[in-house]
Amino acid sequence: MSQVHEDGCVCSAHPNSTSQTLPELEFERGIWTAAIENDEQKIKRLLDSGHDPNKRDNSGYTALHYAARGGYANILMILLSRGADPNLQTPSGKTVALHRAAYMGHLECVKTLLSYGCRPDLADSDGKSALHKCVEKGNYTCAKLILEECQMKRAELVNMLDNKGNTALDLGIRNNKNIKEWNELFSEQ
Repeated sequence: MSQVHEDGCVCSAHPNSTSQTLPELEFERGIWTAAIENDEQKIKRLLDSGHDPNKRDNSGYTALHYAARGGYANILMILLSRGADPNLQTPSGKTVALHRAAYMGHLECVKTLLSYGCRPDLADSDGKSALHKCVEKGNYTCAKLILEECQMKRAELVNMLDNKGNTALDLGIRNNKNIKEWNELFSEQ
């Protein structure tokens, strides 16, 4: 069999080229990937060179959303100290970074976001607050922190209903084994 190939030959002997779209390249080289990879030096370098800490990717997420989901409080601190908006919601899901940190149970991230003014009463497109999200996943310590840090909004957060008419406690009772613990947390003054 001959190893000579003619122009236009599509046999598997030709190496396949892989290519990325411009948005894929931008994502890979951008601030979002640095946040996902917990790369402090890259985040600082990108911010120093003028990258916007509030720039959204094609899905509407910012680097803050990715750092919160990954549990990278150090990256959150850098982004927030450089102007990242802790209350920026995604266009479609209305998710803030606090929702992602609370859902994943990243206590230090929840604490950091609250200390930078993230509003715990913001609801996502399902009507769920960060309290709903951590209770939904059984993240008791995050729920406790939110209620302790947000005493002025405690009653509002405890009574907030999602789009299905559930309070966070309703979700806690339905989804978690230690109902007594959740009841005590929500009844504390």
